[in-house]
Amino acid sequence: MSTTTTQTLDASQIQERIVRFRQVREAIIQQIHNVIIGQDEVIEQVLIALFVGGHCLITGLPGTAKTLLVRTVGQILGLDVGTVKAHMFRAVSKLRVDLRDLYEGRQHERARTFK
Repeated sequence: MSTTTTQTLDASQIQERIVRFRQVREAIIQQIHNVIIGQDEVIEQVLIALFVGGHCLITGLPGTAKTLLVRTVGQILGLDVGTVKAHMFRAVSKLRVDLRDLYEGRQHERARTFK
């Protein structure tokens, strides 16, 4: 059982955190743009998912910097990065197993994961 503590912040502290968040976000975007040109909408969506603790499923045509974006963001933030390659012939049930294994830090014997 975990205990949670609540912290009361006044308006100035909240404003300081918002300003700091925006600065960090802009610095991350600038570093990404040093590697990837364009893709602003995808970059924004990936960062939103990271900031709220969510997951991303990035789809697109070959050569549109999907894997490069994931690796770049991971490198900038010092994260371990994994990808699962999916295609139209891959069974959905198999994809779920691969995603679960990736999430839990395991490599399934048939999963195509990269670190």
